[in-house]
Amino acid sequence: MSIGSRLREERERLNMKQEDFATACGVRRRAQSSYESDTRSPDANYLEAAAKIGVDISYVICGGERPLESTLRNLVIEDLFFCTYFELGFGDEDVQSLIKTAMSMAHEVHNRNEDVDEMAVHLVVPVRNFLNTSSKISQNIQLDSIDTNLLENLLNQLDTVARQKKIILQPKKKALAIAMLYRAFKSSGKVDLRMIKEAADLASESAV
Repeated sequence: MSIGSRLREERERLNMKQEDFATACGVRRRAQSSYESDTRSPDANYLEAAAKIGVDISYVICGGERPLESTLRNLVIEDLFFCTYFELGFGDEDVQSLIKTAMSMAHEVHNRNEDVDEMAVHLVVPVRNFLNTSSKISQNIQLDSIDTNLLENLLNQLDTVARQKKIILQPKKKALAIAMLYRAFKSSGKVDLRMIKEAADLASESAV
């Protein structure tokens, strides 16, 4: 794997779009694209800025033990976690088949050169299928009670706020934030951007 490939892998691990990542590192998107395609090499100022936002510079330059499989799995689990946590309370072992399906989907997205940080949009259908067929779901839980459009909207808005604030939400904290927001907005029928921003701040602070 080349330096450019590892740089792209790090950007995706941080859930950042190419343009946002480039801005944070003090360059234009075109420069970022050229770095990731190995047509140009980043300079010391760029690498210093990248390190400040959480990029593993040693891995980018030298490589090491961080295979694509592991990175994709972490991204998939992060986006799956909020879909299953508050409604089902399942552990990792219970959702292995769902994770396997989502991992296959993540590889397809990556092979199409799409941003993996938009995976949640692709996960709605397999999550609904899982909820519909899993024998462990209580008969009292009605699939229709899960508003997947609201979940998708909340995830997209929370991710947007996190990128704007340049914060990284840990999977468990992100799941709890989504669960809290979902319950509040499902009851009121209204999505409040101010509450989403406050939830992102709280989740970020509690993750430190």
